[in-house]
Amino acid sequence: VAQVCVCPSTVAPAPTRPTMSDQPERSGLGVASAPMGPDVDIAKLWEAMVAKVERPQDFLPVENVECKPLPNGGTWRSMYLPATDYKYVEHIYCNEEKKEVLFIELDAEGNESDNVIVNQIIGDKLEYFKKSAKTGERLDWDAPRAAVQKSIDKSVDMARK
Repeated sequence: VAQVCVCPSTVAPAPTRPTMSDQPERSGLGVASAPMGPDVDIAKLWEAMVAKVERPQDFLPVENVECKPLPNGGTWRSMYLPATDYKYVEHIYCNEEKKEVLFIELDAEGNESDNVIVNQIIGDKLEYFKKSAKTGERLDWDAPRAAVQKSIDKSVDMARK
């Protein structure tokens, strides 16, 4: 079951994407929470994951967020990341049954790329990782590990009973 995630705001243009290789540690093949115990309410965790779509600035150092619903039930979103001076434009799909949120980066023409960022509850952990849309294989992700871990930790903390 897809869930539409919508958020209001405005967006400013940004230059092309720079490399994040100068970051102290990258996310690599993914970042996960510590094992979640019985004090974490999975329904509340899902709400936090969806809130991240609607209000990423509450979880990540981003600005100028703009979201619009897509006809297929997803969300179009753009946001600016000052740390890398880059404007992300993506389609987002929430699947409550799979407990996953897919963030698919768009190319310059607005088409979905092969790069998919996944935020998903897998077993007793909340994970963030990059994968190929074509093969499903995990890919090396250059996002700063500390920022991704902070986002995961905030989501889990919001779900504690």
